[in-house]
Amino acid sequence: MERRQFLSWVSVGMLASSLPMVLAACGGSSGGDETASDGKDAAADAPAEEKLDTSIREDGFQALAKVEDVDAGAVVDKVNTNASVMMFRDPDSAELVALNPMCTHQGCTVDFDADAKELSCPCHGSKFALDGAVTNGPAKKPLPAFEVKEEDGLVLVKVS
Repeated sequence: MERRQFLSWVSVGMLASSLPMVLAACGGSSGGDETASDGKDAAADAPAEEKLDTSIREDGFQALAKVEDVDAGAVVDKVNTNASVMMFRDPDSAELVALNPMCTHQGCTVDFDADAKELSCPCHGSKFALDGAVTNGPAKKPLPAFEVKEEDGLVLVKVS
């Protein structure tokens, strides 16, 4: 075997062995998998035939999750175009809560911690009460709250 032929085969072998890594890097996740720490993504978990009708109703409310999903933990809705919404039950009162999960400090998505009964920002350590009030900075403004109600097994939120 000549040197030129040997180098050609080595080059082809190197290219073939690196191809799976290149394909994996190009075709992976879109990076939009943010969920609450012990919650779910409402849109991704819904089977195709059971998708929610998320159209805005006459009263201004929009179905964003099933009650059973919210009862299992915090649910972050990413379907709504007006604002991001985190829905959960207050462990003390069992009332539904709907907040904008974007930290008012620099916009990171807060995590829901049912055991600690708080929301915390993983980026800079801000802490929020379950009603959205700031309990520990650097954030200075509360998380915006949305009107929420339960109807026919659905969580309805008035976002606009």
